[in-house]
Order: sequence, then structure tokens, then C-alpha cells
Amino acid sequence: MLLFHPSSSDKRLWPFWAREEPGGPPGQSRWAVVYRTKQGLDPTAADWSAVRPLPRDASAHDRQPAPLLAAGGDLELFWSSTRAGGWRIFRATLDVGALTWGPAEQITAGPASARGPLAVDAGAGVLLAFRSNQSVAYASATYGATHTLDHRYAGTTTVDTRATDKLALRGSFEDIQTYVYDTGRTNQDRIARDTVGLYLTPDTSDPGEIAATVSRLDGVLSEFMPVTGRAVFITP
Repeated sequence: MLLFHPSSSDKRLWPFWAREEPGGPPGQSRWAVVYRTKQGLDPTAADWSAVRPLPRDASAHDRQPAPLLAAGGDLELFWSSTRAGGWRIFRATLDVGALTWGPAEQITAGPASARGPLAVDAGAGVLLAFRSNQSVAYASATYGATHTLDHRYAGTTTVDTRATDKLALRGSFEDIQTYVYDTGRTNQDRIARDTVGLYLTPDTSDPGEIAATVSRLDGVLSEFMPVTGRAVFITP
């Protein structure tokens, strides 16, 4: 992303971008954010600075930088990173005179991914927009205790073994991972267009009693469910 700095006389243009650099285990690479400056606006003038890096964690990816002119003429940079496990939004401030960075601050948290930040000066503060696969909850206008969780925003999520909070949701109602379509017909084949998940909270830890209860429910559900639907039972 390119930022024009109107109050700087010797560093007018600030392009930020991401490129692959050596990182992680030997032989691998990680995305890293870098930047450079241009003294003037003449496209033919060779007045570019050297390429400088954003301080990085060499084991993590840093991508999608979004710079913003901060108070006092410094720059505030927002970017997406895997420094905290899954994709999160981070920010840091750059002193444009000394070209030194302040500490990186994590902006978003939780199991949902956050990527592609865009920061806008809203006058009273900074408005930060970004992409996320977080599910959206809707409260019922009729039944106060009823909430609907819309998972359609999950999209495709690459599995990251370091995103432990996201992986811990696997198989639960709040799971936001995306799976390959299951074509089987057993209770373990859950991810399909015709399935309806029934989350059960047993009052016993006896596997036999749980299986018997599930069997009884399975025998009567056909009287209530549409013929095109298939129930799968999910227990802790």
C-alpha cells in the first residue's frame, strides 16, 4: 500500500508491501512486511531509499500492511500476522525521523481469523475495517432467549497447528473451520447439505446409556424431520 506524507519534506512517498523472506524451519520462507521511501514526486528521479523491514518474528507470517498518518507526523501501521497463532491484526508506530519502530500491539483476539486491515482517520479516532470469518449472532425478536448463529461467513480456513483456540472448537457448535463434503450416511458424516446437527448434553457418562438414548431419538425423528434432512447427533 502506498502512503503520501504531506508534512514530510524528504520522505514524501511510503510504499509498504509484503514479500517472502527466509524463516521458519531451514529451507522454508515466511511473509514479511517491508517499506521504502521516495524523497519527491518525480517518477523519473532516482531518489528512493533502501528497502527496510518491519521488525518481525521469523517463525510467523506478516502480510497486508495498511499505513496511516498519525498525530505528530509519525506513521501508524496495521497488518495481519500469525504471531499469536492464527491470523490477527497488529499495529505499531514508526518514528519517521529516526525510522525506529515502537512495540507491536495485538489488536484482535479470539479464534476467528482477521486479515486485510484498512485504517481510516475518523476524526475522533481510527476506524479499522478488516475481513473475518467470525460467525454472526442474531437475536430473535419474538423469543428473547433464542439466538441464531450464522456460519456462512466462515469461508475457507487453512489449518494452522499453532491456532490452538480455533482447533479447540472442532466438532462444536461454534466451529468455524470449513470441511470437505461428507458423502457417507453414518453419524460421523456430518458435513453435508442435508444434515442437521443435534447437540446433546447427556446427564450420564455411561456410553451404553448415551447410545441407547441416541437410538431412541433416531427412531422417532423421521416423524418430524423433512424427508430430505438427516440428523446427526453430537455429544461431548
